[in-house]
Amino acid sequence: MTLIATSLLAVLCGIDSFSGMQDFVEMHREALKKYFDFPSGVPSHDTYQRLWDNLCPNQFRDCFGAFVESLQKITSDIMNIDGKTIRNSSSNKPLHRVSAWCHKNN
Repeated sequence: MTLIATSLLAVLCGIDSFSGMQDFVEMHREALKKYFDFPSGVPSHDTYQRLWDNLCPNQFRDCFGAFVESLQKITSDIMNIDGKTIRNSSSNKPLHRVSAWCHKNN
C-alpha cells in the first residue's frame, strides 16, 4: 500500500521517474509518515521499479477504477480523469500518468 500510494502521489505532483519517486518521498518523508509506514526507510528507486514492473496492468486498472468510483460516491460533483504516457520513459514498459480533478473539492 505504501509503495503504490506514495508513487501515485509523486506522479500526481509531476514526478515521472522511479528515482524521482524516491526523491519525492525523501523530501516529504515527515509529512508522509503521518499516513504511511516506512519500516525499512525510504524505498529505493529499484523498489518502485520492481513494484510497477510486476503489477498486473489489468488488475491495477480495475482496482484504480473502483477507487475512483468510490471517490465519485463521496462527492456529488463530476471528477475529470486524464491519462498520459510519459515520453522516453521506456520502450518496453512506458510510465503512465493519471491526473484526477474534482472542481467541487479542488
